[in-house]
Amino acid sequence: MSELTRQEERIVRNAQRAGLRMGRREGHVPTREEMLKLKVQVAPAWARWCSAVLALASAGGSWYTFSSELYGWGFLLAALALLFFCFAIFGIRRTLSKILDGLDATHSADLFGIIVEGVFSAVGALFD
Repeated sequence: MSELTRQEERIVRNAQRAGLRMGRREGHVPTREEMLKLKVQVAPAWARWCSAVLALASAGGSWYTFSSELYGWGFLLAALALLFFCFAIFGIRRTLSKILDGLDATHSADLFGIIVEGVFSAVGALFD
């Protein structure tokens, strides 16, 4: 298999974490169908951190505009702060099957194999 890109490494890491959490929660090694239904974070951490900073800045701007009695701008900045905050908390999640559908067949099969191998070995070790 060719080298994984940085984005693919992040997807593999996030999918393995989600699979491990699912295995602990369910009490068994996840099946192939359960693995494909996993929700995986696809937004990079830097984008979520920037969104958190923008949420704080918007909240500060909202407080300032409300104290200056500019209520229209205050509500707008408060709404933006909520939007940025929600993105910082939740990010963008996609199912693993949707992520793998975006890749070519052989590459997605290799990527899925790496994910499943990591999850099976980690969850299997938990229940041994």
